[in-house]
Amino acid sequence: ATRAAMGPDHETDPEARRLLWHAAGVYFTSTFVAGTGFTLALTSGVGSETQMRTAHTGGTVHAAWMFAVAGGLRCLKLSKAQLRELVTMTALVGWGNTLGYTVSALLSVKGLKPLTFMTQSPYLLDLSESKGGTVLRNLPGNIMFLAAMHGLARFIYLVYRGTSDKKDD
Repeated sequence: ATRAAMGPDHETDPEARRLLWHAAGVYFTSTFVAGTGFTLALTSGVGSETQMRTAHTGGTVHAAWMFAVAGGLRCLKLSKAQLRELVTMTALVGWGNTLGYTVSALLSVKGLKPLTFMTQSPYLLDLSESKGGTVLRNLPGNIMFLAAMHGLARFIYLVYRGTSDKKDD
């Protein structure tokens, strides 16, 4: 059906379309980039099969979640600014986790190695290859996962606000 046949835009539709565009990008990244890495790991032994599988399936699940959120935006009672933030935070979760999985897999690290300023391993600038790669090589994944966690916290809060019957203070 054409846009005219579907009726006028709902006020949330521009943000829903913006989120769908991000979802398509996450889906492309997980399907083609991580999927190619997964295929190479399976067929050629290049890279870690388990990490590439996680990047491939994890990103695909995030894209599906983003598509679902886009469809549910109409149900939330949020201001335009809150709606825009919700879409931004949803995209941040999807991209942060998908790129965190993918980049960490490509760097052959877990992306979760903690940083410490203490006198015991793992050191802040640990250059050893033991226990999941160096802190520096894990840094891109750590940053992406931390961004996704921030986005998730804001997402949960905004969904709570959008579904609550309480008036703003």
